[in-house]
Amino acid sequence: MINVILCLILKHQAQHTPCTRRALYQFYDLDNSSPYNTSTLVLIQIVQRHGDHAPFSFYPGDPYANDLWPDGLGELTPKGKRRMYNTGRQLRYRYGHWLGVSPKTIYQRSQGVDRCLESAYAVSAGMYAPEGRWVWDRGPTVPTTIDALLSASATCPTASTLQSQLANSPAATAYLAQNQAFIDQLNNVAMLNYSTLTQFENLYITLEDELDYPKAPPAWLRAMGVTRTMARLELFLYTLYNLFADNFELLQLRAGPLVGVLLSNMQTAISMATNTTMVK
Repeated sequence: MINVILCLILKHQAQHTPCTRRALYQFYDLDNSSPYNTSTLVLIQIVQRHGDHAPFSFYPGDPYANDLWPDGLGELTPKGKRRMYNTGRQLRYRYGHWLGVSPKTIYQRSQGVDRCLESAYAVSAGMYAPEGRWVWDRGPTVPTTIDALLSASATCPTASTLQSQLANSPAATAYLAQNQAFIDQLNNVAMLNYSTLTQFENLYITLEDELDYPKAPPAWLRAMGVTRTMARLELFLYTLYNLFADNFELLQLRAGPLVGVLLSNMQTAISMATNTTMVK
């Protein structure tokens, strides 16, 4: 899965535009050739996830647990590398006249695990055709266990405690009770003994990675109906994520450091652009 958040900071020029609606369209389109464009780009920030990867782990009885996974568990697959590379090419096509010709004109930060590093490399290769010494130029990384900026699993006792409490909260228990018939059927057919949102989240992620690899659906999943079962399991995942997202303290701990850096970068870019005002 690839998620890209593109943040654009522009400074607004003093002249007026004859058509506000069209000017706003050109503002979002960033078409400098337009006579209605009255803004100048001063900062681009991109936040993205890694590309498609092999499963991290397996559920009990998983028919693919002993298969050969040539890329390594949790590592980027050829499909993931291709999609990340194409993401870089799309960024080059769309914003090439701002990106320059050297990857040293941008600052790139990756979580210190292989799938993230390879994703960053592939995007860079798409944005900057690798030639000579620019081939796979490594950017700065931080050990995952202390990388609060990019790793959602970085060591944080308070955040971990909150996540555990939310995953076993009355709201989580109520959701599980509402879906008990489905849970009983799944445990019976797949010969599992799952009872928590976290377990179903992990099961969904493993199955999604395996099916995307691609692997054929296991017999028990076919018996239950692949599309129906995956859709139901995805709701367990979203329920857990929504519980996390509704807790402001957890958001501060897990997402706050990254949001803080992005805001700081924006403020710096704005202050460096003299005589500027943000487009409202």
